[in-house]
Amino acid sequence: MLLVAGCGASEGGAETASTSKRLPNGDACSLLPKKEANRILETNNTETTPADYQCDFSSQTGFDSFNVIRGQDMSKMETGESVNISGVEGGRLEATDSGCGVSVKLDSDDPKQQFAVVSIVNPGGDLQKDACAVADEAAKSIINNLPE
Repeated sequence: MLLVAGCGASEGGAETASTSKRLPNGDACSLLPKKEANRILETNNTETTPADYQCDFSSQTGFDSFNVIRGQDMSKMETGESVNISGVEGGRLEATDSGCGVSVKLDSDDPKQQFAVVSIVNPGGDLQKDACAVADEAAKSIINNLPE
């Protein structure tokens, strides 16, 4: 599993975003339509696997996947790099050649209003994006789909 970070990270982790958007009730899989996962992973065959507070979106045609994690503090995995996701600050999570993540806190006073996306890609595979681009694009899609 990859770690994810969001924009607005500081020494103490990602800062609270200045947004009125909020995560709705539901599981992590409900945050992103399968159609969006297919677009991000450049496939028509994404498998969705829910597990407690997270959801794995995996391409059935390759090694590429990303995991959406909701309501979990990811600050210990943040690198201190700030990332802008659709105007919301998040923090970059530790990255490798094949994995990357972003963590987003919509409200620092409410632990239920944070999520992260961690991606794993096959470098040199069919997907034309790196792991950070996949994580950031998934986080952007989640934010863009949230109600004001």
